[in-house]
Order: sequence, then C-alpha cells, then structure tokens
Amino acid sequence: MAFGFKRRIGKRRDATILAKSQAKGAGKPTQVCPAKGYTALLRRGTLMGATQVTVTIRNPAQPSRSWESLFLVDTGATDSVVPRSCIEAIGLKPEGQRIYELADGREVKLDFARAFIEFMGDLTAGRVVIADGDVEPLLGVTALESAGIEVDPVNQRLKRLPALRL
Repeated sequence: MAFGFKRRIGKRRDATILAKSQAKGAGKPTQVCPAKGYTALLRRGTLMGATQVTVTIRNPAQPSRSWESLFLVDTGATDSVVPRSCIEAIGLKPEGQRIYELADGREVKLDFARAFIEFMGDLTAGRVVIADGDVEPLLGVTALESAGIEVDPVNQRLKRLPALRL
C-alpha cells in the first residue's frame, strides 16, 4: 500500500507527497550535522521538494534495540510512519489503533506504537504508525516540533530552532 499524506508548503498551499518507496536507494544524506545549532544539508530524493534525514527508532523498554533508516520528512503527517517488519524487529508491539486520512481522501485504521525517535543529534519520544508492506518511512511533524526542528522546503534543509516553543 502506498501512503500519501497531505503536506503543507508555505502558509496555505497544499501539495501531496506519495510516500511510496520511490526514493529507495537514494543513499545516505550528504551531510547530517548532529551538533546543536547547525543546519543539516540533506540529500534530495527522487520526489520533487523532498527532504530526507537519517532517523533511528528505538524500543523504549530496550534502547539497545534500534532500527535506522533514511526517512522522508513530511510536515503534513502528524505521526511518523515505520514499516511493520522494522517495528517487530526491535521488539515493539502495537499499543492501539487510530484512523488516518490519506492524501487521496481514504480513511484507514492503522496500528501505532510509542518509540524513541532520534535524529540530528536529538532524542524525542512519540507515536509511530505501523504500516504494512514496503512503505517509505516518514518523519512526521510531531517529532520535528518536539526536537525543535523546522523545515525549509525551498532549500530542503532542516533547521534547529534557537529555542523550543512552549
């Protein structure tokens, strides 16, 4: 199943990103600077306007069990999306279900789990949607905001905010 979530670009314009594994094999980011206060310059994926970053998903009960991959940054997705096989590999189990709206307007009920989400040298915790099939992992806006990161879609950069907003 291909996941597509509505994504906000700028203030009011909507665009759709179909997060199918089109960017598979795009390689590692050209530079991910974990030092606080620096900007991460990210490799461009095959999707127009796509920003990607290396993310590690950790099992909160066993932090040594983790999975790392290149995630598509999707500011239109509230939660992050991870393939079921990867969630199971690190020992996480579904904790509940929610209904999510896809970009094509369909509503689907999907499992979720809570996990540690680590990227750009920062660690946060959040809900990850467990997706069946071969889907590209998505980093949602909740994880970005929790880590104090904002997206510059024009320059395809993630920027650390000087301070977290309360």
